[in-house]
Amino acid sequence: MNKILNKLSKSNRLYVLLTASVLGFTLLLNFYTKISECSLIFTFMALTLNMVSFLHGTKKAMKSIILAVIISFALMWNLKYYIQGELINGLVFASLLSVLISSYVGLNLFSKLELKYNFYIRNFVSLVAYALVDGAVMSLFFINIFSINRVVSIFTYEVAYKCVYAFIACVCGVVISYLHKQFKAV
Repeated sequence: MNKILNKLSKSNRLYVLLTASVLGFTLLLNFYTKISECSLIFTFMALTLNMVSFLHGTKKAMKSIILAVIISFALMWNLKYYIQGELINGLVFASLLSVLISSYVGLNLFSKLELKYNFYIRNFVSLVAYALVDGAVMSLFFINIFSINRVVSIFTYEVAYKCVYAFIACVCGVVISYLHKQFKAV
């Protein structure tokens, strides 16, 4: 019985640690203005959510992101956000809403692909889905602020960065897994 409780306790600690990481990444999203930086933080957040889903299930991953978004909104609801010296009202709310929607889509896709594909392919496909949905939602917000050309440019760069980061992360995961198997066999 002690072994079961010890495993459960370690599992819960990992869940809390991963949820705290998701919260940290969610908070950091609105403190950077460069597309490349925001995309990297977003990709780390999505990877962490996929890991929560893999280890603890999609429901717990959704609880993690909902908690992270609520806490982030409570801490940053009055944050003034500037892009090129221009105050952008509502950006924090739009950003957090976008995180929530893209996480829902990405996590559900990650879960639905479980029987057909291995972890790395599911991870990459879901990360691309996160990127596309987040880009689309943020584009809907920016369409009222910037010209259509600028919105398309932001969307393109944002999705491209996120896809490159996702590809690199998945390749690193495959390499680490391969090396782990090789050294374990020795």
